[in-house]
Amino acid sequence: MKTKTGIDISGTYDLLSNTMQTSNGYALFQCGWGNNACFTTSTANKSGWTLTGINSWPPGIYYFDGNLSINGTTGNASSGLISAFFVNGSLTLGSSSSKIYAPNFSAVSSVCGGNLWPTNVCSSTTALGSVSLANDAVVAQTSLAASGWTFYGNVITGTSISTSGATNTIYGGLYEGQNVASPISITSGGVYVNTSSVTSSQAATGIGSTSTVSGSTTYSATAIWAKYL
Repeated sequence: MKTKTGIDISGTYDLLSNTMQTSNGYALFQCGWGNNACFTTSTANKSGWTLTGINSWPPGIYYFDGNLSINGTTGNASSGLISAFFVNGSLTLGSSSSKIYAPNFSAVSSVCGGNLWPTNVCSSTTALGSVSLANDAVVAQTSLAASGWTFYGNVITGTSISTSGATNTIYGGLYEGQNVASPISITSGGVYVNTSSVTSSQAATGIGSTSTVSGSTTYSATAIWAKYL
């Protein structure tokens, strides 16, 4: 990741000594409705992280080794999180009715033209790269539970999906039970999936086998289980 002035802030950070709320004068990871750090001993537990009231969250691809729970967005993040969330566990999205935009489903200026921009997603401050993982809004190793969220990008789970509250909307592909045959539990507002505006390049999840013929890359996956909705 770089700042808009070209400073490279990529690296390994000890969150016990640097909570990463700001970097080089720019807001980085801010939660608690803008009052606290996102990554502290109070937001961590044995199974993962709980992030409440996200106020600042730079665009990029994020990996969480464990469960992740997000409850509410505000401030700079109130319009949505421009991120690909890869969670090695379960992902729980509370009843804040917020949005997640996969980087490649977002405007270039929103991903690459801000104060902080992800060098693994953008080729410059004015152009996206060709990383297929940036097409994914959510990839959860186990389950996804969401209440009234909107996803722009592919949503993939290893086991189950459960919904509650207002309608959960996905502008992208939905892939459920990739690791084991699992139920989809839909209540209240339900799930709406719309792929009408998804391009062939956005449909690539970056997960699965690929083959290239005459410069054209084809993505393929093997369905091991399916059911009608």
